[in-house]
Amino acid sequence: MRRQSEPRRRIPWARLLALGLLLGWALAADGCRQARPTVNVSRQANLVQAAQLQIEQRVTGPQPRYVPLLAVDDPVVLSNLSTLLDVDLPLGPLADCLPRYRLNFVLTTGAVQVLDYYCDGQASFLHGQQDFWHGQQVQPPAAFDAAMRELLGRQPPALTMSGQ
Repeated sequence: MRRQSEPRRRIPWARLLALGLLLGWALAADGCRQARPTVNVSRQANLVQAAQLQIEQRVTGPQPRYVPLLAVDDPVVLSNLSTLLDVDLPLGPLADCLPRYRLNFVLTTGAVQVLDYYCDGQASFLHGQQDFWHGQQVQPPAAFDAAMRELLGRQPPALTMSGQ
């Protein structure tokens, strides 16, 4: 029993509930602000079905164009490249440069997935004209860049056409 002279003690449940709701809302709002859209290039472009990779290099001149540089048919190499891009990569704004390489992944279905790759003197990137890019690009994983450097290092010197 409570005596009349004792002040009534309120349980602060309402305050705790309000504080919890406010904190939850603040954390959710912060999480929404920092979330960036991502894309899994391998899955979206179906690179697991790649039968060949044709690499073209941009050559400068009156009309910059891409010329064939290297063709890769090795299923182990193609599978490795597909696996390296089988991750969710954050989308970002397009680089302000002409891509140095064009990667043409020829699929077993006959379709070709074209990806632009690498800016001279800048960070590497991948982007293309497919809908899943939403007019943006990704920075590929460092392991993908290393695999591409290895492939490009295998090219016969006669196929190097930069500076022409």
